[in-house]
Amino acid sequence: MNELEKCMAGESYNCHDKVFLDFKIQARKLLKEYHDLAYEQKEQKRAVLKQLLGGIGDNVLIASNVQLYTAAHPVELEERLTPGWTPETEQYFCRTYALPIKIESGCWLGGGVIVLPGVTIGSGSVIGAGSVVTKNIPENVLAVGNPCRVIRKINERNAR
Repeated sequence: MNELEKCMAGESYNCHDKVFLDFKIQARKLLKEYHDLAYEQKEQKRAVLKQLLGGIGDNVLIASNVQLYTAAHPVELEERLTPGWTPETEQYFCRTYALPIKIESGCWLGGGVIVLPGVTIGSGSVIGAGSVVTKNIPENVLAVGNPCRVIRKINERNAR
């Protein structure tokens, strides 16, 4: 398997492989294009987001300071380091894997929110500004903080 196939299969991969470096260059270009567009240029912004994310729902807006991380590293040193790595090898020293992020319909992420790999944010939920979402958030809740935690249920009138 090549490095992209390993990544898509949830296996450890070399995040410095050319394919990922090219993705990073393209992502930065698209992010700049997105943020250079005026607020009212909604169709153009939507088209850029679709290219960047692969697919999006309706009425999507992503603020300039929201961060979505899909790449991760094991926490334990022995699991994180590539076996047999030396500075002379071409292999990257740290094992990297990726987990998808899912943000369901009707969510609102406040400014400065960070969403970590493997997290799902349930439909209708609101994530408060500056929150770091480390675990799944159920639907129709207000969640805030670092780490982000549920404060209360919301959207009760619409849930019936």
